[in-house]
Amino acid sequence: MTKLRLIPQCRRAVRFRTVWLAAVITILAVLQAEVLPLFEFALPPGVFAWSTSLLATIVIVLRRFEMPEGWPMSWRLTSVHASLALSCLSMIQTQVLPLWQATLPDRAYAWLTALLGVAVIVARLIAQPGITPPGDPR
Repeated sequence: MTKLRLIPQCRRAVRFRTVWLAAVITILAVLQAEVLPLFEFALPPGVFAWSTSLLATIVIVLRRFEMPEGWPMSWRLTSVHASLALSCLSMIQTQVLPLWQATLPDRAYAWLTALLGVAVIVARLIAQPGITPPGDPR
């Protein structure tokens, strides 16, 4: 079992755009779970799901531009995988949730999206020795 280590610049992680976007996704998901039921009459039904899907896709693109090795290496990153899962979950939420709304709890997708947003942040802060160079601040 390998020991998980944080990236060398983890204390300055608040400067990373990908961490900020993942935090926004998490906040949007919590708002969807807790605030949306109060304003269902004023908001379109898929606004939160489409926005989290778009933001997760932006996280993938930003992470790919941050890589010093370029585009091919970024697909190996755990944060890119978590962002892709988040984007897919949000798209599933817009298409599948109306079909299964009677069997699933109302807030299940929202809380799962929030957990994936936190997973993107954690995955961004974990060092991946085979991909990230030792002195790289990203």
